[in-house]
Amino acid sequence: MSPFELLETRIYDFILVSARIGGIIAFAPVFGASNLPTRVRVFLTIALGWVFAGMLGPLQYEAEPTSAGLIMQLAGEATIGAAIGFVASIIFEIIIFAGYIIDYMIGFGFINIVDPQSGSSISIFAFFYSFLALLIFLLTDTHHIIIEIMMRSYELIPIFGVRLYENSMDRVLDLTAAIFSTGFQIAAPIFLVMFTIDFSLGMISKTVPQLQILVVGFPLKIAVGLVAIALVIKPTFLFFIRMLADYRETLLWIYKYFGAG
Repeated sequence: MSPFELLETRIYDFILVSARIGGIIAFAPVFGASNLPTRVRVFLTIALGWVFAGMLGPLQYEAEPTSAGLIMQLAGEATIGAAIGFVASIIFEIIIFAGYIIDYMIGFGFINIVDPQSGSSISIFAFFYSFLALLIFLLTDTHHIIIEIMMRSYELIPIFGVRLYENSMDRVLDLTAAIFSTGFQIAAPIFLVMFTIDFSLGMISKTVPQLQILVVGFPLKIAVGLVAIALVIKPTFLFFIRMLADYRETLLWIYKYFGAG
């Protein structure tokens, strides 16, 4: 193989490796935040792609690379990267969903602020919970796990080794369902307190019809809700830390369904 052919092949290697990394960075927490400049994400993709391509060595092509084949393979690599990034972000979606439930029960559901991470509107406690979760995520060096997973992905699912099994989509749906079930578990204490308040106010309104329930109920729900959140905030984030302890295994499950044995 001539030096020019070798250079061309290594460029193909770099592009394929970078495609998966780009997919991960686009969706993963911290790396995929909208307030992180695009040029920084592009630089990270190129830098990590260059490093990983060098560590992996020359890829073994079954046939001479073609434009159509390269495009198909790029799509496959970007898909597996996006899937890993999606699974990595699930833990934050759980926390945000719990925050939405709490806001709805307290009465803050109609108040939205801009989330700098996603760039979209988000309710107050959804933002508060996601911000605290992000701090814990960084303080526990969990973002290092994402970089580790990027490298390990090439060991467990080599380039040209991406394939879907019959139950792959079922597992993705199960993981998506976990957002709702786990998010509700986190919000359950506040939900029960607020439900009790609503039930009590309903009974009072039937007993004392002349009482202005809306005037009394709204500030009461806010006050009780804030006290309840203050009481459960520590166990809530201890639960989150336990979730982070299993973060590596949560991410590694995907390899079993995209090509790893």
